[in-house]
Amino acid sequence: MDFKKERVNCHNKYPELVQFKAERKFKAKLDKVNGITPFSPMQLGYGDDTVYQTCIGHLIDGLEFLPYRPDYMFDHTFKVLDEAAGHYFLKKGIKGIVQGLPTKLLNHSRRDWELIIDFLGKKHSAYDM
Repeated sequence: MDFKKERVNCHNKYPELVQFKAERKFKAKLDKVNGITPFSPMQLGYGDDTVYQTCIGHLIDGLEFLPYRPDYMFDHTFKVLDEAAGHYFLKKGIKGIVQGLPTKLLNHSRRDWELIIDFLGKKHSAYDM
């Protein structure tokens, strides 16, 4: 299957919903388990900070297409990484971010990660950040 050609084909047939082979196989697997999806949404907190809203927007845009379009979620995840981590790696682009971020993240303690998870899951404002 030529995915580049199929993506254009999907676009050109709008508003018809055209599914890729992998999407049809995934749907068949879901049908076998009565449509129970393997994902449940994490509750997102609200914040009025511009960067936070941009990142949440990308996450929601990507999550909206799960479980059928993990590639779309992957693209939006990289947009979040670029937006949120860019100020740590100025002028290094996405490659510099992806190469430098793991070391930076692994330098945080377990308690830091617990606070981050708690923060992402609660209602808050920019003043809490």
